[in-house]
Amino acid sequence: MTQKKRGPWIWIALGCIGLLAIVFVVGFILTRNFLSSDDGKSLMAGIKRTESMSASLPVAADGFEKYVSEKGDFPPTLDDLKGYIDATTLEKIKTEMTYIKPAKDAPPDTVILTTGTDPFMQGSFMEIRLEKDFKPYQITKQPLDER
Repeated sequence: MTQKKRGPWIWIALGCIGLLAIVFVVGFILTRNFLSSDDGKSLMAGIKRTESMSASLPVAADGFEKYVSEKGDFPPTLDDLKGYIDATTLEKIKTEMTYIKPAKDAPPDTVILTTGTDPFMQGSFMEIRLEKDFKPYQITKQPLDER
């Protein structure tokens, strides 16, 4: 009885599988360490806030637009938007953002709602805002070099 000779392919395949396992473990450890660092925590907080506000700002923009078209001016306070924005979104905006009533002659890109600048990572900052023309934005400011 003759024994089948195994080619080198089985050893190559096993080596590739072993290498992929090592890469996976190292990647997992590096990711876990990054997410537990200050930069990782800032990144995750920024992502969470961005997701939350990206759902709320279009609703707020619609409410502001309805209010302005009906009353002819922006509301004095956010509380005046009751009935124009659902209570959950209004409460989220009141707790997460700052409202600045614009002057009647203010340009369309005047900021009316802002989260302020949040530290993000590697010296960058992020701001989520709604402008007078009812357009929501996410603004990121990141240094190009470290001086």
